[in-house]
Amino acid sequence: MSLNFGPIHANVLEHITEREIYAAPTQWRLPSEHLLIDGLNVGIVALYGPQPLTASYMWMWDIQLGAIKGSLSSAEARTLGAAFGAFWANFKDPFNAPAADYALQSRPDGNFYKIALASVDLMSSAGDVAMQLSLPLGLRFDTNDLATDSYKRVISIRASEVVARCLRRCATRDVGIEAGEVRLNALLDVFMAPPHWQETAARQSEFMAK
Repeated sequence: MSLNFGPIHANVLEHITEREIYAAPTQWRLPSEHLLIDGLNVGIVALYGPQPLTASYMWMWDIQLGAIKGSLSSAEARTLGAAFGAFWANFKDPFNAPAADYALQSRPDGNFYKIALASVDLMSSAGDVAMQLSLPLGLRFDTNDLATDSYKRVISIRASEVVARCLRRCATRDVGIEAGEVRLNALLDVFMAPPHWQETAARQSEFMAK
């Protein structure tokens, strides 16, 4: 199964109502774009066991994001962060969710996730100072929960080049002067073995053997 999106545009609007957006969308115009994601592609492959159960025992997710570009003020960045925080809090909704005794138990199948970002160029400004974060060669994030004899989960992060710049606006000209720069790369592998992970690994191995 695959899911594909074209360019995704995002804006931070301080004074707008749903009536203005949906009832009369032609009466207002968006300001300049604050965030652009140049495409999103999601590929999903599921492996199923034999009949009659035909249960899925392994899922492979391949998520590819195009170039991400954006420019936000510090106030707009806080507004966007608060919006994502509110969405995540209501998405989980722990106060209205059923008790754990009534929750559906998920199968101990295996999940592989591969997430790739083509490139990132983000800037946040406050007054005459701005910070720029750039990943010109993109970012790779891989993880899976297929347990082994030594660990329960592994997380791998690859960033070939990360650039952080501090810019200051020139008083005489409308340009930014570079005040500082940091360049680095990252290659990180994290192996996770939480308490009692062997019991979970045994259940997963038994389920996948069936």
